[in-house]
Amino acid sequence: MIKVLQLGDVHFDTPFKGLGTEISSIRKEDIRETFKKAILRGKEEKVDFILITGDLFDNKRVFKETLVYIANVLKSVSPIKVFISPGNHDPYNEDSFYKLMEWPENVHIFKSKMETVEIADRNVVIHGVAFNEEHVEECLLHNVKGEDGKINIAVIHGDVISGGESLYNPITEEDIKESNMTYIAIGHKHKYSGLLKSGETYYGYSGALEGRSFNETGEKGVLILEIEDEVVKEEFLSLSKRKHIDIDIDITDKSTTEEICEKICSSIGENSNDMIRVNLIGEIEDIVVRENVIKEKLKDKFFYIEINDNTKEKIDYENIKKEKSLRGIFISEMLKCDDEESTEALKYGLMALEGEDII
Repeated sequence: MIKVLQLGDVHFDTPFKGLGTEISSIRKEDIRETFKKAILRGKEEKVDFILITGDLFDNKRVFKETLVYIANVLKSVSPIKVFISPGNHDPYNEDSFYKLMEWPENVHIFKSKMETVEIADRNVVIHGVAFNEEHVEECLLHNVKGEDGKINIAVIHGDVISGGESLYNPITEEDIKESNMTYIAIGHKHKYSGLLKSGETYYGYSGALEGRSFNETGEKGVLILEIEDEVVKEEFLSLSKRKHIDIDIDITDKSTTEEICEKICSSIGENSNDMIRVNLIGEIEDIVVRENVIKEKLKDKFFYIEINDNTKEKIDYENIKKEKSLRGIFISEMLKCDDEESTEALKYGLMALEGEDII
């Protein structure tokens, strides 16, 4: 049996614009800590190989300290072999950070077109390829064939698509099927995909190590893969230090700022160390929602919190129906009905009469 750890899309030294200097610095350190935790988990799990599927770095600004840190962490798990496939954020070229330092002997960085590394004593062939530019419009998996009688594992950065085009190494399920690989470890998409299969070839995205915005909610982590007799089993391990949580909280029955704060705290519960975005919803009356005041009151209770007011003013239908207008007649007639569908029709009908967009 072969055991593998897969991770990718680490994005070291992400600038985290808009979070402020303090939070940004902490989030950069979070990535470092989670990366180390992930690599050391490979050692604990006694994996044979570690596969890093690209975008190890975020952009063209990486601190030398970060490079040294990464190299030291990877060296610490030697003799476990580490294979890296550079992606669109960290392409391997003349300006590449991969060329700025000498990497540990247990690290192999793929540099260009598909190449293979054979591990004869394990009957394994590792296939890998690198982005050399930010955009790759042709599939890098084309014409790649696994060797018969061996466990063929590919590590690649790319965009698995069902149709259309992509600037990031477009890969179709047919490409995967024709590759004759046992398993393809893929990076680029930041959400864990689950274990997928096309033909006889298994493949999957491990997702990012840490979510970096509220577009990347949920658990983040790594994959532990077990490969035996052309059968692949996997386990997703959630390792991120913080999650991004985007939550709607209904404050319809709240009448003070303090009550709103209490509702937020009870709704979020034990996730106070995460990145929180609260969207206040519901119908309110006799209260002004002041996002800045709520955030100030909660700042010592949460690591990071955003407040968005999406509430609407409660409508006094009884008063409106007295109007001598189309709106008044509509409300008067609709209030005679007493079922859920009529309630929805009343709400959307009034929105239409007032010229609001209905989605």
